[in-house]
Amino acid sequence: MEKTIETVNFDASGELVSFVDELFDDLPKFYDRIVSADIYLKQHSGETMEEKEAEAKVFLPGHEIFSNARGKSFQEASNKVFTKVKRQLIEIKERDKDKHQPRSDKPE
Repeated sequence: MEKTIETVNFDASGELVSFVDELFDDLPKFYDRIVSADIYLKQHSGETMEEKEAEAKVFLPGHEIFSNARGKSFQEASNKVFTKVKRQLIEIKERDKDKHQPRSDKPE
């Protein structure tokens, strides 16, 4: 899976980029057909206490998943968005599995 990590309105430390990179390395455990992922870290100034934002766009064959989250730190926001994307991937995997199961109400 290819990953792109981009920052908006700030320069990320190598430690932060490594944290996000390692966190999103786990995505293929939940859905093995991921093509790529774009992760955006955004710094908002003066809006609310939670001014750090993480967004993830995950590309799958035929469609994409988008999720975003805010937090007091980029690590918190990244963890929140990872959890949201993970849940969406599990739902898609279950839906795909259900499509391929034979229907019990249909005679073979």
